[in-house]
Amino acid sequence: MFMKDYGIKFNGEETMGKQFFFLSGLPRSGTTLLSELLNQNPKIYSGPNSVVVELIHLVHTHLQRSEEFNNFPSEEAKQNMISSIIENNYQHIDKPIIIDKNFHWGTLGNYDYIQRYITKKPKIIFCVRDILEVLTSFIEILNKNPNSNNYVDKGVNDYIYSYRALNDRRCDFLMLPTGAIDKALFAIEHLMTKKDSVLFVEYDNLVTQPKQTMSIIYNFLELENYEHHFDNLENTLIVNDDVYGIKDMHTIRKSIKKISQKPEDVLSDYILSKYSNYEFWRNNKTV
Repeated sequence: MFMKDYGIKFNGEETMGKQFFFLSGLPRSGTTLLSELLNQNPKIYSGPNSVVVELIHLVHTHLQRSEEFNNFPSEEAKQNMISSIIENNYQHIDKPIIIDKNFHWGTLGNYDYIQRYITKKPKIIFCVRDILEVLTSFIEILNKNPNSNNYVDKGVNDYIYSYRALNDRRCDFLMLPTGAIDKALFAIEHLMTKKDSVLFVEYDNLVTQPKQTMSIIYNFLELENYEHHFDNLENTLIVNDDVYGIKDMHTIRKSIKKISQKPEDVLSDYILSKYSNYEFWRNNKTV
């Protein structure tokens, strides 16, 4: 494989090939919006949820168990195979800076994969939001798709046995251990010990102070700032939301503004009480 020489600087050193950063976060916390904004920069590609971390995990795990590999193991061959996954995934993207998005990058094992196979000095942008606002956003979009065969209601039917109202059961399903929100909280806890590697970006700041927030992100990534626009936004990342059964789950509005309802106007007292004060990351520095 031949890599284009972009001659970019990474952590102060001249590098060949592409430069890789990572985007993760809580669901409904602005990662799609942030990707669209970053893509305004002609040097940056930030796509929808990526399969890179899943492929790295699958190959790494397979080689550990493979008789063919372990009868004559080669760490160098293993390193070559797995480290090439991210390069090959973006070989067709003719941009020097790649921001790979996946909600699982921040967990302990996946952070280790980054250091082992991609870069010793990861930089992860992690979007965060009040948990009650995340739940409110889910309920709002689910209520807009009342007849959808969505993954949340499937999960409610399979795992939540309760007399409570549907929206309460939906919230309890979304907050289950090993669910998307729980995994993100687990990742946050781990990343709080990696302060030089992570920038927590608050949803409220992204939508109310987008210019300032973008400037802080560029500073964290050690990249030259770029003049973004925040009106007449386009959905360039066309995601197949049929996979989730929720229409427009990854559609952004033309202008950046916060229009979600307040949690107290959508969620029950039971949910408001049960899932309040989950925002432990605010003990760390956020923007």
